[in-house]
Amino acid sequence: MKTLDSEKKKKLKVLYILNDLHQFTDQGILSPTALELPLELMKNGIDVRVFHPFFSEIRNSGLSYQELDMNFQIGLGERSYSGNFVRTTHPSGLECIINKNEGLCAHRLGMLEKTEEDPVHLERLSFFAHSVFAYLRLSGWIPDILHCQGWETGLVP
Repeated sequence: MKTLDSEKKKKLKVLYILNDLHQFTDQGILSPTALELPLELMKNGIDVRVFHPFFSEIRNSGLSYQELDMNFQIGLGERSYSGNFVRTTHPSGLECIINKNEGLCAHRLGMLEKTEEDPVHLERLSFFAHSVFAYLRLSGWIPDILHCQGWETGLVP
C-alpha cells in the first residue's frame, strides 16, 4: 500500500506541446508570454518539458542545442517523412525538445504566410502530432500530463 509520503516524492511530469508559430520571437526562441504556464509549473517543482518544431531561426538564434540520437519515420498516407529531435535549454531554464524535419518545418517566417487550406500545412501539423508520440516512445520519458497549447496541437489528443 502506498503511503502519502511515497506519493509526494513522485515528481509530476508534464509535456507542454506548442506549435503556435506566433509564440516565437524574431530571434527564433519562444517568447516569455508563451512560457508563463510551463515556467510556473517548473517553479513549483514539476518536471516540465516544452515540445515544439525546429525552425531555421532556432539554428540562427545562438541557443546551443544537442542532436539526440532518436531518428524516426512517420507515414502520412502515401508519403513517409523522417525526422529527429534536438534538445536545448531556453534562457528561462526550461528544457525544450524540438522535432526536426528540414522539409516541413524549415522556415518559421515562411510558414506564417501559409493558410489552413495549404495542403502542406496539414502534413506539417500531422507530422508534428505524430512526432510527439515518436519522442515519447524513443525517449522512454512518459509524462503524467500532455498539455496541448493552441489549435495547431489539436491532433495530438
